[in-house]
Amino acid sequence: TIKTIFFLPIALFFGTFLVATTNNAPYYAVMRQAPAIGTLWVWSVLEMPVGAAVVGALGPLAWGVWWMGYGIM
Repeated sequence: TIKTIFFLPIALFFGTFLVATTNNAPYYAVMRQAPAIGTLWVWSVLEMPVGAAVVGALGPLAWGVWWMGYGIM
């Protein structure tokens, strides 16, 4: 749908930006940026149907772990 076409790229962008920020930025920068970015990411995931929401939620995680080499813990 139009909603999915609009929100899926937004969810993927903000999700990957959130993962990259929390892994690369200093502590104070994460404290300042993560709440706003996380809110936009969660909102965009919640606006989509279940299948697209799974892609929007797990896509950035897969990108961070497999492509960038970040650890989960």
